[in-house]
Amino acid sequence: MWRTLHPPLLRYLTVRGNDAPEDLAAETWLQVVRDLAGFRGDAQAFRGWLFTVARHRAVDQGRARATRPVVTVAEPYAERA
Repeated sequence: MWRTLHPPLLRYLTVRGNDAPEDLAAETWLQVVRDLAGFRGDAQAFRGWLFTVARHRAVDQGRARATRPVVTVAEPYAERA
């Protein structure tokens, strides 16, 4: 399953413009493993469910990024000679 679905999942997350698509894909697979007992359906339904979980992880990543303060580091003043 992973060998078949991971490459398209990674492409999907890359095209979405996510910061770290590999990390997000790993989080997606972990969530799928945690919730697998509650899944009902065939292979096509599993694919849809996997991509839905990935979209939710991507949205969560975007929300987390939006709430983090942006810290900029100013260069120190050059000493005047």
